[in-house]
Amino acid sequence: MATAYLKLQDFDMARRFYERDVQQRIENILDRNIFKIELEKIEQSSNTYNQQSILPFLPKLFRSFIDEIQKIVSLKDSHVLALADSLLQCGDIHVRFASHLKAINAYVTAFGLYASESESTNKELTKTLIDILNSILKEFVQCKLKSQRIIDTYVELSLPNEADRMRLKMLALHRENEIDDMHDISGTSHESLTANLQHYKALLMATDDMNLRGVYYYHILRLYRHHLHPDQQGKDIVDGLVKCLSKLNIWDRRLLAKLSIDFLREYDIDGSDQTLVQKWQASAKSSLDNQGHNGDEPYIGLFLIEIGNLSAAEAYWRSIIKQIESSFSSRVLDLIHDSDTTLKEILLATEHFERDNILLCNHLATAYEKLADYCVQNATNGREIDRNSFVKAANMYKKAISLLEGLNIDTIRIGSVKKKQQEVEDAMRKE
Repeated sequence: MATAYLKLQDFDMARRFYERDVQQRIENILDRNIFKIELEKIEQSSNTYNQQSILPFLPKLFRSFIDEIQKIVSLKDSHVLALADSLLQCGDIHVRFASHLKAINAYVTAFGLYASESESTNKELTKTLIDILNSILKEFVQCKLKSQRIIDTYVELSLPNEADRMRLKMLALHRENEIDDMHDISGTSHESLTANLQHYKALLMATDDMNLRGVYYYHILRLYRHHLHPDQQGKDIVDGLVKCLSKLNIWDRRLLAKLSIDFLREYDIDGSDQTLVQKWQASAKSSLDNQGHNGDEPYIGLFLIEIGNLSAAEAYWRSIIKQIESSFSSRVLDLIHDSDTTLKEILLATEHFERDNILLCNHLATAYEKLADYCVQNATNGREIDRNSFVKAANMYKKAISLLEGLNIDTIRIGSVKKKQQEVEDAMRKE
């Protein structure tokens, strides 16, 4: 039943059945919780631990430990492993509801059970994982766990991309003054903003993941746009962006191109290097004609929401909405206004206009939905519920539903967005 509810995305009912399964199985298994003392301390002082700014980042970290221990578990039909699997599912669902302490309890308990079943296959690796997790858990219980420790742990687990994601999360929260354990980058002074820029630049240089590079470029260009005066260092970074722009999806590509054009115009006020600006403008205009990435969702916006950089996420999705809305009429008009365009080319473009509009409507519905997702997260991000953000979310979901119903091509997706809208309306009624 739990699996069925999970497939239906009824996470609350799925959680109830998984928790019932855990209670039934745990009665018939000897207590193998090797982290029992620490977990009991957390449960006894839950209010204290709920206040720690580091808390939201721990469930994902402990989930990574489970991923590692699962690689060396050999027994597949063990009652212990069945219990661990149910606990794992409980943890995943608790994460969805932002029940961080419950997720930690489920993940850590599951890890202990997996570890007890893997001792005979790789004792040395099992012990290493246990020791690291135990050390982190104790630091958390003592309220001494710092963000850098989490980053270092991802590196120890050979998860460099997760380490980079964590660095970005910390930078974002630092900018929002929600954590205070990273040096030299707090506040909005020129020195702290420059330090912020150097952190993003270091991350940019250290990864080959093109999607992550897009995120770093976005942060850097926003820093220049809102806080820093364009300089040669920024110009060099923009020049580097050209090389990977074609590997990003169309919406990220167009947005980064526009930000780059804004940077270059301010950098070269006299307009002496118009050729470079024109190349960027051509890239921004032609990207919609490249069908290779049309099916991709904008990665930067989804990533910003994932890492909790909500102010940047809102700016991103509003830029995407503006970009899409302006695209409906501009493509044919650009051809009409081009003296080199033939009548045959204009007529051909007009024939494809309806298909393109359907594509744009689909993308616009996605942007409305993701902006609504941001509003929901923003509404519950603070200690008090922000009703105004819920209202904005409901309106955005309504716009997305209206577009999708007009397209009439994806009933499953329409149902999913309607469910989100209903959840928001239910949350507002409870206020």
